[in-house]
Amino acid sequence: MSVKYTDIRPRKIVIPGLQKSYRFLHITDAHILLYDENETPDRADYAAPRVAMFAENGISTTRRLDAIWTYIEENAAQLDGVLLTGDILDYPSEPNLAYLRVKLDKLEQLSLPYVFVVGNHDWAYFNDYHTPHSKQADLPRFAAFSGGNTLIHKQRIGEVTFIALDNTEELYADGLAEALEQALQGEENVLLMQHIPLCVDTLVPDTVSYWNRDINIGATGIQKNENWKKVQQLILAPQSPVKALITGHLHFWHMDMLGGKTPQYITANAANGSAALFTVCGE
Repeated sequence: MSVKYTDIRPRKIVIPGLQKSYRFLHITDAHILLYDENETPDRADYAAPRVAMFAENGISTTRRLDAIWTYIEENAAQLDGVLLTGDILDYPSEPNLAYLRVKLDKLEQLSLPYVFVVGNHDWAYFNDYHTPHSKQADLPRFAAFSGGNTLIHKQRIGEVTFIALDNTEELYADGLAEALEQALQGEENVLLMQHIPLCVDTLVPDTVSYWNRDINIGATGIQKNENWKKVQQLILAPQSPVKALITGHLHFWHMDMLGGKTPQYITANAANGSAALFTVCGE
C-alpha cells in the first residue's frame, strides 16, 4: 500500500516548560463503510451511495485509512501516539467494528498508545440515529477503545495528558462539565480531544460555506443545552491546564483561538487521506 493516498500535514503545539518533544498523529472522520450483508435492505440502500460519495477519485475510505496505517507502521519509531477524534466508522456494522479492532490492535503491537473518542457516526445507523436503543446497544461497544468510558477519559503520554470528551449528540451531557473539572485537577499540560469543535467567530464563515450552517457547538452554532458554557469556562479559566483542543467533524483544515486564548485545531477528514502530525514541544 502506497502512502501516496495520504495528506499528512505538520502542526505544532508549544507548551512552555516541556522537557521533551512529542509527535502525535491525529486521525478523524475516516468514515469506513464496510457493510454487513445480514443488515436490512434499507440500510444497504443507505450505505451504497455513501460509498460512492466518499470515494474521492475512486479511492475508497478503507484504502485511504490503510495508507495512513502504512505511514504509521513505517514511522512508528518516530511517533509517541495516535489520536482519533471520531467518525472513524460511518456506522457500527460488524465488519466496520472488526476493521477498527484490527487497526487498534496493530497500534498495540507497535507499542504505540492511542486515545480514541467517538464521533456522531461511529455508534449510530441513519435509521437508529442517537436513539435510546443505539445509545444502549451500540455506543457501549466503543468503551473498550475509550479507556472503559466513552463519555470522558484521560490518558497521560509522557508529560502530556489527553482528556477525551464525547459531545457527539451536539451537546455536552449533564454532569460532563463537572467530570471534566475533576479530571483537570492536578494536571498541568492537557490537550483536550472531542469530535465537534466549539464555536469561534473565525470558524463560522468556513463552516457555513462548507455545510450551509454553523454545525459547531455554542455561540452562533448548535445550543441544545447550556453545558457548553461550563465546558468553555473550564477551558478558558485563568489557571486552566488546557493548552489546546484537537477536533474533527467539519472535514476541512482549520485553526482558531477559542476565547482569543486557547488554540483549537481541526483536522480534515481521513476519508480523503488527511491526517495531522502534531509536534508538541516546549519551544
